[in-house]
Amino acid sequence: MQKSYWLFVFIVLGLAAPLHAVKTRKIQQSSFSSFLRGKGNEISILHGGRLTPGPRQRLSFDSGDPYIWDMTIDRRGNLYIATGNDGRIYRLTAANDSLLVFDAPELEVFAVALDGRDRLIAATSPRGKVYRVNKPGSAEIIFDPEESYIWDLVVDAQNAIYVATGDAGRIYRIDTAGKVECYFDGQNAHIRCLALDKDNRLYAGSSQPGVVYRFNAEGKPFALCDPQVSEVHDLAIADDGTVYAATLNKPIADIGEQLVRQLSQKSETANQAEEAEVALSAQSIVTQAASLSTKTNGSLWRIDPSGHGREIWAFPEDLVQCLMMTADGLLVGTGSEGKIYRINANDETDLLCRFQESPVTALAAHANRWFLGTANMGKVYELLSERSKTAVFESEPLDTGSQSRWGVFDLEGDATASQIGFHTRSGNTEQPGPGWSEWQPVQQEKSDLRVVSPAARFIQWKAEFHTADQTAAVVRKVVIAYQQINLPPRISTFIVHEPGKYYPESDKRDIPSGNTLAELQGLVYPQNLPASTPKKGARSADWIFDDPNLDPLVFDLYYQLLPDGIWTPLLSDAAASVYSWDSYLMADGRYRLKLVAKDTPENPIGQALSTEKVSEPFVVDNTGPALKEFQVQRQNQGIHLLFTMQDNWTAIEAVHYSFDAEAWKVLQPLDGLNDSKTESYRLQLTQAPGTVQNLTLRAIDAVGNITVEHQRIGKN
Repeated sequence: MQKSYWLFVFIVLGLAAPLHAVKTRKIQQSSFSSFLRGKGNEISILHGGRLTPGPRQRLSFDSGDPYIWDMTIDRRGNLYIATGNDGRIYRLTAANDSLLVFDAPELEVFAVALDGRDRLIAATSPRGKVYRVNKPGSAEIIFDPEESYIWDLVVDAQNAIYVATGDAGRIYRIDTAGKVECYFDGQNAHIRCLALDKDNRLYAGSSQPGVVYRFNAEGKPFALCDPQVSEVHDLAIADDGTVYAATLNKPIADIGEQLVRQLSQKSETANQAEEAEVALSAQSIVTQAASLSTKTNGSLWRIDPSGHGREIWAFPEDLVQCLMMTADGLLVGTGSEGKIYRINANDETDLLCRFQESPVTALAAHANRWFLGTANMGKVYELLSERSKTAVFESEPLDTGSQSRWGVFDLEGDATASQIGFHTRSGNTEQPGPGWSEWQPVQQEKSDLRVVSPAARFIQWKAEFHTADQTAAVVRKVVIAYQQINLPPRISTFIVHEPGKYYPESDKRDIPSGNTLAELQGLVYPQNLPASTPKKGARSADWIFDDPNLDPLVFDLYYQLLPDGIWTPLLSDAAASVYSWDSYLMADGRYRLKLVAKDTPENPIGQALSTEKVSEPFVVDNTGPALKEFQVQRQNQGIHLLFTMQDNWTAIEAVHYSFDAEAWKVLQPLDGLNDSKTESYRLQLTQAPGTVQNLTLRAIDAVGNITVEHQRIGKN
């Protein structure tokens, strides 16, 4: 079927409604990471940011057990499924018929493998043993190691079985005659995983520390890569020898070891009444291990045959659980959301699908059939070759920052109009819930698609794919136009500074009054307060503000002489958050300032909003203290000078005197403290008869105003 292309729909600007900010904004989603934050059913997200129906998923088997730990497929297409916490192995035929083939005495079957004759090999834990299952219900122990765990098994081309163990990290080799040898003892706490390449070379991943080993034909180990992690818990080998290693910075293998040992000791003597408690304890251990995806950081390493390794995992929130090489690239199963990623040779990543169960713990493939096993609960799904016909994708809730109304719904992609249905819903809580609107289809309006959901802060969109054939419907970009409902600005702080503090640049930020609204440039965020300099008579104010719509703001400033003066303009339409002025232009007195914040630069007249804030009262005082009641009292040969200094607005700070131009001397008030607006002083001196002395008085108030007075003492 010939693909048709979505026509690009241009967003219509300038459609303003009453009480709405005029600026139209857009929310766009077009990247892989933005789509990944959404959720979907049978949807794939391809690298570069493309939504398309994913492979159809079919539930093949529900074990009823909590966990599926491993899977393998024989040459006839029978799938063997290892589970916990009852230690069972099931066989699922190509016709989806299931059969319990082995019920181990131990609680967990962590690994299964097939030898060259398609005989099933199983490894159990705790108190691990290796079994050969000859037929359903019949198994023999072929190896009983001392270690508590058996983590993994592989069988090479010569039918030798390799066994990875812990809590003493060793690899054992069982030959076809049943002879067991310790193949490798690397002094690691655990050997967590094994893999074979196409040349039958053995690889191993360890725990505490996490190292990737490669063994030659003689069994000599070589530490291929040390990624500096606590654990390497799965490996996959490409045909060119590239090694992919799933790592953890905290080892799953280490969780609950002491409890497992106690459990092992207890289960040796447990009677039937205790078996349920034993199983429950085991489930608790495994649950802790499986939940590590929310408590630790995992990664994926790509290691070339020379040993050069680099981290290629871009999704730290998804813990890598299992790996599998396919002809199309590396498959990666993760938790806690149960995702399947595919990574190609160029490290480009696709999200193929995701599951409700978490995590994806096992992968297996045979003859172009892909199976995955999940945990909590333990189920097996098959990923079918055909695409889903009912894929659904829901975006994450998209935040506009404030109450908004919606406009055009624009998209780009490859599809016919009948292949995808788009819906939206809106609400005012961060996560969708009962208070959100219902899903509503976007409406065709002439050549546009429009959102009809009610005005709100958050919006979410949904794409429902309806593909009747295998033609891929693709969405590359979604753009939603919106306009925030205009809200008034807010002034959180308005400060009038102490006298004498001057900001040199502040008086240059006033916008010329001749500018039109379209030319005005406002402030979206407060400016950093510039450096101040002292300047006599200067007064300054600054303010902190915000606008819920992030509209640029301009400011008006007014002053008022108390007690009941009118408001007089001081500053108009300023794109500034600090202002200094010369207070000598104002009469002495008590004042208040009023600040008005306006969102006029990007809102038309009649729709712009404003808010105001009035400062605390402050004093303008540019006049020094005045000399009052100067008296000269003569007593015998002595003279007493009595006088008062009075300031109308601020306290007296200091008084100095000088006779006949001598150096200044400090004069204390009668009460000993310069702390009020009126202070009285006494000055005593001895003067010879017939002489004259020139007295100079200097008074300074608390804001630095100075008054100098001259008096002649004696007869001329």
